[in-house]
Amino acid sequence: MKLIPCYCEKEVEFDFPEEVDISSDPKIVDAIMDGTFMSVRCPYCGKLLKPEEPVRIFDSRGSLDVRMVPELQRNAFLTGRYKAEAPRVAIGFPELVEKIAIYMAGLDDGTVEVLKLPAIQRDSPEDLSIYFNNLEDNNLIFHIHGMEPGKIGVTRISRDLYERTLRSLENTKDSVFREVITPPYVSVKKLYRED
Repeated sequence: MKLIPCYCEKEVEFDFPEEVDISSDPKIVDAIMDGTFMSVRCPYCGKLLKPEEPVRIFDSRGSLDVRMVPELQRNAFLTGRYKAEAPRVAIGFPELVEKIAIYMAGLDDGTVEVLKLPAIQRDSPEDLSIYFNNLEDNNLIFHIHGMEPGKIGVTRISRDLYERTLRSLENTKDSVFREVITPPYVSVKKLYRED
């Protein structure tokens, strides 16, 4: 049991398991996808609080095993000061949502990350983020955040391009691609961290 501060300046008790098996409670996937996962309502003011706590999400019947590192620990994790042992790591809730969406779509997360590379350029806004959202009509749908305030861009990449990229990554020696797809943190965001 932890105490978390609310905006009303009261402390709220928050209890959440350190790991969750989605096969034992399939509704967890819905809660992750709709943003209610790890939420608690303040009993004093009614505000919905969404604390980010480290959590392992896995599927005992499948291959999903990801540890979410709180966004506030991003730099500590990337510099090795924060340890998160897991086959995959997601930093922050949006990345956890994306990892679950990729898993539910039956896609390879490394290939999905590599497909984001052309959209991220040196002159892109610093807070630009691209997230896989879903499969639709044989296309991978990505949401782009940070191009314009208050707007989300949408782009589609064909499943055919995904399959060709997946095959080409199997034996790639390209250092940029290898950096992106090397576990446990499989992400294009590794390329753009500050040293």
